[in-house]
Amino acid sequence: MNIAKGVRIGDYRIHCDVVESAGGQYRLVVASYKEGRPDTERAWHAPDWEPYSQLAEAQQRAVSVLKSIKRVGAAGEPLYSS
Repeated sequence: MNIAKGVRIGDYRIHCDVVESAGGQYRLVVASYKEGRPDTERAWHAPDWEPYSQLAEAQQRAVSVLKSIKRVGAAGEPLYSS
């Protein structure tokens, strides 16, 4: 799965970005937008807020986060399975 390209759920494209902080740690940001309308993009916090020290670990978690998204709410927010 390409975390940058993301997944399509309904009318939305959802992707998970790995962002490096100034301190060298990595965090996840989930973003969604209506397919064909990138101007509607909104960013959401990933379900876990813990930073990662290794890029590979953050990328693996990003794949898991994308796989756990089951629906998209009315405002485009990703809704996760439990």
